[in-house]
Amino acid sequence: MDKAKPDAIIVATGARPVMPDIPGLKDAKSVIAWDVLANKTKLMDEDVVILGGGIVGCETAEFLARQGKKVTIVEMLPALAQDMEPLNRRVLLDELKKYAVAMLVGQKALEINDNTVMVVNTVTGERQSIQAGHVVVALGAEPDQSLAEALEGMSDKVYIIGDCLEPRTTLDAVKEGFLIGHGI
Repeated sequence: MDKAKPDAIIVATGARPVMPDIPGLKDAKSVIAWDVLANKTKLMDEDVVILGGGIVGCETAEFLARQGKKVTIVEMLPALAQDMEPLNRRVLLDELKKYAVAMLVGQKALEINDNTVMVVNTVTGERQSIQAGHVVVALGAEPDQSLAEALEGMSDKVYIIGDCLEPRTTLDAVKEGFLIGHGI
């Protein structure tokens, strides 16, 4: 790679999941929502707690509830799936209700133990323990710019696009790729 002198480099390496520092989160029973949705990880336990109630967390909840899992979503914000288009959001929330997914909003995970997740209400401070055979992490994404950093100095023109720049939608990434490609 040291001898390569490309005219331009386009880096679109995507994002990586956010893993907050919650005691017990790095336990073997904690998995990433992306891995669950891609069928890379199979959850054997019945009780599943999903940390994060954005689009990824809610879609993962529906996916698991359809498999007969007892699913609880824990979301810090006052509503679920706020990052979705309203019509699709309504359909997804109706599906979650249909499958009896427990939806805890305004709640923050404090710690994860062997078979429980301790949460606290962000307004009242009230704590509760939720049964969890598995914990699924769906707390957002952060740009993965490690390759861009490694390629630094190889070209005067390095373009960082898509989730590597900032996690957003597929449409945003395709548009950026088109515009950069067209501009080169």
